[in-house]
Amino acid sequence: MPNRPLVWAILQVKGMAYYLYSVNKQVKKTTININAKYKALTDTYYRRVVFEVDDLVWAILTRDKVLIGKYNKLKERKISICEVL
Repeated sequence: MPNRPLVWAILQVKGMAYYLYSVNKQVKKTTININAKYKALTDTYYRRVVFEVDDLVWAILTRDKVLIGKYNKLKERKISICEVL
């Protein structure tokens, strides 16, 4: 015959795991909704920029876009004028 306290403990653990799973799903859903509202609000401040062929634009490469070891804040290569192809 199974041990009753052990069975009861297993049922409690399963119930607690299901409760934590449902809370996690609810938090993810709420976070996604809040991020969507925040994105909609911040997108109103940005305007869409459309470049034509042969336009000259400034190309600014930040540290995360440059290869490791190639970044130096005094180098001129990271900021330059480029032509849109």
